[in-house]
Amino acid sequence: EYLQEKLDNFFGPFIMISNSNHLIAQDLRARQPNPTEYRLLEKLFDESWLGSLSEGDQALVKDICKTGKRLHAVVEAHSGLVDPEILPYISRAMAHFKILNLAYKRKLGTDKQPFLRYVYPQNLDPVTQAGAHQSPW
Repeated sequence: EYLQEKLDNFFGPFIMISNSNHLIAQDLRARQPNPTEYRLLEKLFDESWLGSLSEGDQALVKDICKTGKRLHAVVEAHSGLVDPEILPYISRAMAHFKILNLAYKRKLGTDKQPFLRYVYPQNLDPVTQAGAHQSPW
């Protein structure tokens, strides 16, 4: 019952939102001139970059940057269901999405250097997948 509650209320929604966001982000990445070196957070500090995108890609960037609010709501409402060893990874993802959203809104200035440490923690995905399959015994 506890495991099912964790899956239904935390890991399921968190993974679905994250995976959907990841797919959209990868689609956007694939259309960039140098996809292997592209990082959305870094690009958001380039004032001309967002304006150079198609209307559709601009909408995708906006949606990607808003995802943090949805994930934050899941975490805030159900963080009691998260195993303590996973919390640092979740916290890092929350910081990433907060910084991403602030950069999108142009509230962090023009110097990207202090914020590049907040790129998406790629080691989060395997951790949440493992947490979703963990047995409480």
